[in-house]
Amino acid sequence: KPFWRSFWSASLAIFLIGGTLIVLLLMGIGGAISGLKESAPFVVKENAVLHMKLDTKISEVSYAEFNKTSFSLEQGFGLREIKIGLEAAKSDDKIKGVLLNITNLPAGMATAEEIRNAIIDFKSSGKFVYAYSEFYSQKAYYLSTAADKIHLFPSGMVEFKGLGAEIMFLKGAIDKLDVDVQIIRGSNNKFKSAVEPLMYDSMSVANREQTMTYINALWNQMLIGVNEKTGVSAEMLNEIADSMHVRSAKTALTYKLVDELTYEDELLATLKEESGTKKGEDLNLVSFKKYASKKAKKYDRKNKNSNIAVVYAVGGIESGKGNATTIGSETIAGAIREAREDDEIKAVVLRVNSPGGSALASDVIWREVVLTQKVKPIIVSMGDVAASGGYYIACAADYVLANPGTLTGSISAVMAFNNIEELTKKVGVKANIIKSGKFKDVGSPLRPMTSEEHS
Repeated sequence: KPFWRSFWSASLAIFLIGGTLIVLLLMGIGGAISGLKESAPFVVKENAVLHMKLDTKISEVSYAEFNKTSFSLEQGFGLREIKIGLEAAKSDDKIKGVLLNITNLPAGMATAEEIRNAIIDFKSSGKFVYAYSEFYSQKAYYLSTAADKIHLFPSGMVEFKGLGAEIMFLKGAIDKLDVDVQIIRGSNNKFKSAVEPLMYDSMSVANREQTMTYINALWNQMLIGVNEKTGVSAEMLNEIADSMHVRSAKTALTYKLVDELTYEDELLATLKEESGTKKGEDLNLVSFKKYASKKAKKYDRKNKNSNIAVVYAVGGIESGKGNATTIGSETIAGAIREAREDDEIKAVVLRVNSPGGSALASDVIWREVVLTQKVKPIIVSMGDVAASGGYYIACAADYVLANPGTLTGSISAVMAFNNIEELTKKVGVKANIIKSGKFKDVGSPLRPMTSEEHS
């Protein structure tokens, strides 16, 4: 009897606790999803100013996806929606201008470049664009140079010190653990540097060369944009960065990186005047994210019968279905195949933003690109990165277009196998291998590879 009393009490407690956790989890998911829905119809009134914050991860297209590992809702605001929103605002009589309010820009350089170009195009309508922040990160500042005027909080700061890369090398730690990482890399693949942290204790000459090349290219692209806005020469901008001349809001103004030092209330007063807001009325600041999302939905309804298919290949490449942040070979190859077999579709645009991944999965997608190219035009547009497998799936297209900020290349493949035989010996573990075939245990972590297997 005491046993069964304890058993049923414990069972009831587990049931109640488990049920409570499930209810709380479902409530959290429901709250997150309901938060995505607009509580009231979104209406833009007269004399509106779009408030462009861009404080959410910038993805190729907007998405909201529940992460089963972290039990959180992951969201991305789409570059596609941003461009559609700015294009729509050009001809929207209710929109008088845009306020850029960006501190850190969660996006790559090519994405920043495309948004910047879209803002410059918006200004061709004659409407104003003001930028304001208490602190501008370097990428946020570069994007903000698309504005008519850059305002900075009087005790704020602008980051302007050049670009760089930090690579952590693990070879020393691996050696201390007596782990032997066996790398298979072609003799002519010296620029395939992803595995170098496991091979060396510092950068190779080839890796240093390519890293400096793309860093300098991106920095020079930024200097061109900053020069166009400020009129400060590239030589002087380099001196400002190298000497850390800009250490305060006042020095940012002195060196012409910003146009005015402004408190927020002063900026709002200026925007009210620029937008034609009547005296005594509040400034009509409109969420750019909501505006752009609404316009994108309208655009999709209008163009649902378009005869050009756009396929988004975003993230690491892997076999299977993938999701909003990974490229699944089954999903992407299937989408390309569907577009190829649809007689109503006259051309395909493949948008690639990927560092690569599985060679096998890349080959599956590449094959569909090859087959499509034989029957209708297929054009690749590259985003922030199209490297390794990301370049491979692109190379069979009729045209391959890259942004000045795109990182592409890294063509070839590498493999890495961990040999922990010596480490296991240290802790008293010994493996006995029994096999029916000579190469059954190729790549086993419990023994080194032979020269024959390595080749």
